[in-house]
Amino acid sequence: MILAEPTKYGSGIKIYGDALDLNSLYETIHNISESPVLKGKLNDYILGFAYDIRKAKEATKEKIIMGFDDFDQKVTYLGVKILWPDFLFFVGLLRWASGFFPTTKIHQSYLYLLEHFAESCLTSYDYESGMKSYNWLVNFIGIRENYLVNFIYEQNKKFLSFKDGKTRFKNLPNILYSLDSFSPEYKEFEKEILKISIKNNCDPLDIWSEEQININFKW
Repeated sequence: MILAEPTKYGSGIKIYGDALDLNSLYETIHNISESPVLKGKLNDYILGFAYDIRKAKEATKEKIIMGFDDFDQKVTYLGVKILWPDFLFFVGLLRWASGFFPTTKIHQSYLYLLEHFAESCLTSYDYESGMKSYNWLVNFIGIRENYLVNFIYEQNKKFLSFKDGKTRFKNLPNILYSLDSFSPEYKEFEKEILKISIKNNCDPLDIWSEEQININFKW
């Protein structure tokens, strides 16, 4: 069984499960990562999601003890926290990529489960902003070829720049819509990165901001 809940300060989602279920989710992500539309850095990005699930399975992340009463055997569930922009983009990419690659019913069941987690956790934290964010996911149609994955990192930093959790979450829909391949924010970022890449004779996907994500933010 896999469970999920929003983090306290609106930064992301917590996913918990036993080792067997987490392993099945890991295998689903890994399988879909072989879709032909997930190439290069985009493939690395998706495999980052799989890595987080694997590390959770290995008990290196979060742990909770589950059990409802004295007659119910206590079990340890393992989990991981994932930032909202990352999680929703992950889920959108997986659903999109699965349309270009053969998947099993088990894989599809986990995709639906991830979408369920997105809807339930988003709307339970803040219904209005949550529904706007979920609608973005429902209407996700993929990204164009050569999408600059480093832009997601920049938008994660912007998301976390809102110090108050409620304000951060209310700005989540804007962050998500900016991730579109044709958004003004993305096109401006692409323009600047291409300019830098030409100047330094390097791959645009290899250009990353030296500024680190604030590790002191509250989840």
